[in-house]
Amino acid sequence: LPAVWPWILAGLAVVAALAAIIVWRARRQKVAVDNRLPHEVALDGLALIEAMNLPEQGRFKEHTTLVSDTVRVYVERRYDIPALERTTGEIRPDLKRTDMTPEVMALLIAFLQESDLIKFSEYTPDAESADRLLARARMIVEATKPSPAADEAKGGATPSKAQPAAGTRRGAPQPMENGA
Repeated sequence: LPAVWPWILAGLAVVAALAAIIVWRARRQKVAVDNRLPHEVALDGLALIEAMNLPEQGRFKEHTTLVSDTVRVYVERRYDIPALERTTGEIRPDLKRTDMTPEVMALLIAFLQESDLIKFSEYTPDAESADRLLARARMIVEATKPSPAADEAKGGATPSKAQPAAGTRRGAPQPMENGA
């Protein structure tokens, strides 16, 4: 019978070579990390959507979906509430546990309901309604973004996972452990 050990050794060498190639390629690729605050990401996203001029092209559902999804992702990042894949009715109870004012909460719920109506029905708004929807999205983000004064008064502690831990400030250098 022929010896099997050379075949096993060759197979292990091939697996090791493939693993080395995968690790080398992974290290070569640079992953971009977005360190902006949730409201900065949302406002930039809304500006990009506005620049696309979708309502002027008659693409109201696409415009509404992008604006609504931007606000939903903002709510997820700002308040740690899953909002993108849930209905407005499912989101409402979680919003009551946030520091959002009742007025802003009502504005957000009305915004989401109007967006759902446009996205999931045959209703087609006009360009002016699409512009108002975008303006209300901005109002919601601006009204709920954390104020720097409030963060410092609390010592940096906020309910959002996207905010720095208590006693730290975003952008401030953090001490390294073990004197490194």
